[in-house]
Amino acid sequence: MLLREYVQALGVATLLIAINPTGALSAEQAANDWLRGSGQDLQICLRGEVFESDGQSASDFQITCGMNSSGQAPQLKPTIDGHNFEVWIPVNDATWSSLWLKAASARSNHVAYKKLGAYELRQAAIDRIKLTLRSPSRHVKVKVTDEGQPVNGAMVKADLGFGVESRSQTDSNGIARIDLLPEQTLSHLTAWTNDFRIGGFGFDRKPTRDPNVDEHVVELSKCRDQKLRFVDEDGSPVPGVECIIQMATAPPNYNYIGTNENSRLRTDAAGEIAYRWFPDWDEHHFYAELITSGWFLDGEPEAVDDAIVFRLMKSKERKQVSGRVVSNDTGVGGFYVTLMSFQGERENHSDVTTTFADSDGTFTISVLPDATYCAYVLDSLWVGEIIDLIPYQSALEQITPPELSVSAGQKVEVLVTSGPQKAPYPNLTVSFRREHQFSWIEDGEKRNGTGGPQWWATADELGRATTHTLPGKLRGSVYTPKWRTEETVNVVSGETARIELHREIDEKRTVTGRLVLPDGVEANPEDVTLQVGAVDGHYTDQETLTASEDGSFSFETLATAIGVFGYTQNGQAAGSIVVKDLGAPFELELRPTSNYEGLLLGEGDQPLVGHGVRASVRVEGDEVRNAPASTSFQAKRIDAQTDEHGNFTLQSVPTGMEVSIFADPLDGSGDREFLDEILLEPGEARPRTVSRLVKAPQQRYELPLANRYDETLRDCSASGFRLMVILSSPGEVDEFVQDNFVDHERNRDVYTFMQMLVSINAESLSGTDAAFFKERNWELPGEGHAIAYAIDADGKELEHLEIDARDEAAAAEAAEFVRRHALPKADAEEKWAEAFAEAKRSNRRVLARVSQRYCGPCFRLARWLDDEHELLEKDYVMIKVDNFHDQNGADVALRITQGKHHGIPFFAIFDQDEELLINSAGPLGNIGYPGGDVESRNHLRKMLLKTRRNLSVAEVDQLVESIED
Repeated sequence: MLLREYVQALGVATLLIAINPTGALSAEQAANDWLRGSGQDLQICLRGEVFESDGQSASDFQITCGMNSSGQAPQLKPTIDGHNFEVWIPVNDATWSSLWLKAASARSNHVAYKKLGAYELRQAAIDRIKLTLRSPSRHVKVKVTDEGQPVNGAMVKADLGFGVESRSQTDSNGIARIDLLPEQTLSHLTAWTNDFRIGGFGFDRKPTRDPNVDEHVVELSKCRDQKLRFVDEDGSPVPGVECIIQMATAPPNYNYIGTNENSRLRTDAAGEIAYRWFPDWDEHHFYAELITSGWFLDGEPEAVDDAIVFRLMKSKERKQVSGRVVSNDTGVGGFYVTLMSFQGERENHSDVTTTFADSDGTFTISVLPDATYCAYVLDSLWVGEIIDLIPYQSALEQITPPELSVSAGQKVEVLVTSGPQKAPYPNLTVSFRREHQFSWIEDGEKRNGTGGPQWWATADELGRATTHTLPGKLRGSVYTPKWRTEETVNVVSGETARIELHREIDEKRTVTGRLVLPDGVEANPEDVTLQVGAVDGHYTDQETLTASEDGSFSFETLATAIGVFGYTQNGQAAGSIVVKDLGAPFELELRPTSNYEGLLLGEGDQPLVGHGVRASVRVEGDEVRNAPASTSFQAKRIDAQTDEHGNFTLQSVPTGMEVSIFADPLDGSGDREFLDEILLEPGEARPRTVSRLVKAPQQRYELPLANRYDETLRDCSASGFRLMVILSSPGEVDEFVQDNFVDHERNRDVYTFMQMLVSINAESLSGTDAAFFKERNWELPGEGHAIAYAIDADGKELEHLEIDARDEAAAAEAAEFVRRHALPKADAEEKWAEAFAEAKRSNRRVLARVSQRYCGPCFRLARWLDDEHELLEKDYVMIKVDNFHDQNGADVALRITQGKHHGIPFFAIFDQDEELLINSAGPLGNIGYPGGDVESRNHLRKMLLKTRRNLSVAEVDQLVESIED
């Protein structure tokens, strides 16, 4: 696993040590024995013993160890005394996630390894480490090739996880041997030569490879020179930046080839690096993993002339905050502290900061000002409570010291089994997650996220593992390259909780199929490329194969449901099937393909010239809620480029399958912009589809106040809500406004309002907004104050309230004001009965929709229904059911959806006798608001044509054409 991926996935954790807590406190009272120094100079001593495989004390051995750090890791220098060893670890000298130790006999090939997460170190220091030397019993052959030919003298590196690696060199047959202990697992293989060839892959990426297989092939690619340039936000070069370049194959697999000594680089005086190990591929995915502190990457790298340019920004100034660990059950020295926030320096990146507590439990940690963190202690035996806090508020210069409590955890036993006989699954790593939901204010709005500790344990030879946690929900999961599963258990105080993780299939089954080609296709069965992949949500098997002359083919799989996709070499035919009965032969019928023509426009409806467009063809299995593995796979990618008029043609697109259309983004990043979801039929004459790729539209909160007011009031009128305008002084009362006027989880009465939040003062009030204030007779709020206006759907002010957020009674005043003007709950049963009574009186149908307050597409649909109500009311009585808020809403919504689960908005058309005629479940699923794709509009047209009585065909077409993207 790559270091960056490891740190992100691991955060603060790794393998768990099962420890008997008996006598732990007395050992901690002698903390001076294993803990010394303080703050940045704090050190923890890890001691242990080394034994031979027969249990005798070992002699004549070496100990090596290292730390996995996102920066420059300190050098560790263990000392040996007889069969004992010790190493002092400077725990606060670098940001690190795990460490490893290796004992190697000087007289034989016997070795021993130990891997520890940072959170495990404290208890391991108390209990000591025992290492037993053994001879490697597993021998993996890695063949290195170049264009299929063996490569002699190539270096091969096997990454075994947590920074442990094994190296070997290929012989004249291109084969290198990697020797492993029984519990060791291959994570990554990388091979390279001195003449600049490199290759490799990770076992957790596609194409799927089995790390338990003892023979693997690494194909080398020639490398080329590539200039890398690092510049700051002004475009000036940044010298002296150290980084590691991570290279991977292009989407969708992103399979990283791994790193070696040549991957760690430093910019010169011009901010440049001459990188000689850049694979000479047509497409790449890559990033720079910064080692130098004080900078962070801003956006994706860009190709500029002959260089790839990485833009850097200076890291934000942090604040040092002191806190402490407290406990009534144990000593407090040496505990591992983590603070995690979603308000990182980079957009869409978290901030995770860690440290170890001094002997008295005090610690100092570096945080981002004004960010909300969830904070906790993580340990292999003791369990920390999770708290939320803003450690430093810059406006008030207020520091809130984190106080983190630690107590004894509740025991959890895990059993991992495999196969029909439920045989133990040994040496398997089990991940645990205690999820914690917290909220924060960002850009004046409340955001929500899920953090909390994650840690690991390894099952023993009987498939058993043990951990400790607090009462509440605990998720246990297994994530291997081939099999993934998870279970959630509710841990109850005083009771041992149990998690059972079972792999249903433990031996591959042979599945057979046969190709059926359509008439008129100029292809033979052996000309068809077949993609096979697991789609059951638990397995990740995937492979490419071909059929025999008679169209038959077979493959082996561990999955319980598989998808198969076939595509002729000439592109004339394609088809897919999902197979669940793997014991019976099946047929894969191919269908003629079709071309998809489009027009891509940019800003001002100008054609985008030379712009990349692609179709992604996926095979989809049944939806599995919270599936740990994918229930689909990409089977085919078709690329095109726009011409001088912005036109493009995607050739030979499969028919009868869901196909997603994407375009390259305008900013030149590695992301992609979604354009359409299509389902073509053979021989379909579809007109050229027009798509627009423009910068994000102006958000409502960026508009002048008058425009915001009018648009929000319109939504209130169309959807049956009231408007609540809340004026506040910038930054000072944001949290109060969110908690008391916006957060419906705190106060359900706010649900019937659409809130318009205006954080403003005299300096930020524009002339246009000032005129709007004067027209409405609104006043600017004073310092620490908020003014709330309750307004009905017709724009009439019902009442306003000025409130001092610092007043102890402020929250109660706000709650009473909201309650006083909240709309009463509607009865969905009454709405249903009235609608059908009116439908019988007027000889019309009923168009019933399920909608909610916090649903953007619901408002878009409401606006369209309101705009077109004159035409629609010729044939339909329209009702809206809120399945979350209405009385009896959930029951009536199930009537509309026929008990099935769809997204919202969902709508259906019934006759006068309450019989369903048709609903919004189209060929690609629920059409919701039917804008943006042909299939949704076609299904809407089908719904109207099937149920109309008075509408003409021309009026139906007019309604469909009025739908905006």
